[in-house]
Amino acid sequence: MTLAVFNKVTGEILDAELIIKIHGGRFMKLWQKTSFNEKYDNLQGNSLKILLHLTNDSLYNNLIPGVMEISRRYNKSKSLVSRAYSELTKNGFIVKIDGRYYLNPYFCWKGSKTEYEKMCEKISKGGE
Repeated sequence: MTLAVFNKVTGEILDAELIIKIHGGRFMKLWQKTSFNEKYDNLQGNSLKILLHLTNDSLYNNLIPGVMEISRRYNKSKSLVSRAYSELTKNGFIVKIDGRYYLNPYFCWKGSKTEYEKMCEKISKGGE
């Protein structure tokens, strides 16, 4: 399913693809009617684009590439990606646990239900 993402602040329209897969006990969950709705609406430009890339590039259990890898992969400057990661972390879309970056499972999730519960428990304990 293809969606259009509209940024109310900039008027920018981005294409996004919504994919929900269920296979072998794995699932992907997307936020709905949570505090992320307002935070998402307030994201602008590069932070929004990077977040869309990260939702696509996240690995099983929401592990995401670091700043350097995303910078290289999408031909963006390291400082631009670093600022986007900072804004996304500040707004709760990204969490850092044990030195690794993850998409917040309360925003979206790619993995099993058991692993989802474990990750939520880590976050509730403060992560890193």
